[in-house]
Amino acid sequence: MFKAKLIGDKSYFRLKRITAILSVFSIVLFCLINPVNELSWPWLIVLCTISGVIIFYSKRIEQRLIRVIQDQIQIDYESITIVDNRGKVKDKINISDADRIILKETFKLPLDKIADKHLKNFITIDIHNKLHTFDFIPESYYMLKQLGKIVERWRESNIPLFILPLDQRNN
Repeated sequence: MFKAKLIGDKSYFRLKRITAILSVFSIVLFCLINPVNELSWPWLIVLCTISGVIIFYSKRIEQRLIRVIQDQIQIDYESITIVDNRGKVKDKINISDADRIILKETFKLPLDKIADKHLKNFITIDIHNKLHTFDFIPESYYMLKQLGKIVERWRESNIPLFILPLDQRNN
């Protein structure tokens, strides 16, 4: 069985980008505060205040990120299940009901990059022309291997799979 954190809101990607930008700004500010730069006390106070504000907002954004990814997706050979943080099943889709399953050519961990692009992991189930798309964050390479085994089993079972090349659905 494959388990991963489910991204329940598309704002997750925007929030991650904002967090990265704030991190870069805080690193630049800390370099300016470095003792090698002989700044006057008023400048030091201003820079420390700005870096404190950046850290404060970064923490608030991280808390919002945690709220966005509270659910979990569980994929096995027969079904895709959405489970909340208390273990209660919110939604279950049987693979046998799917007209087709749309997957990416490869899945990666959040920090992995291909051609200098961070990959977004997703699976889309088409049931009677209604698309159910699930963006997720795998927790380990072991889980990625489990997902690979499940996809292979689906291929062997002649479940209609549509594999997207790497350059599609990356943003």
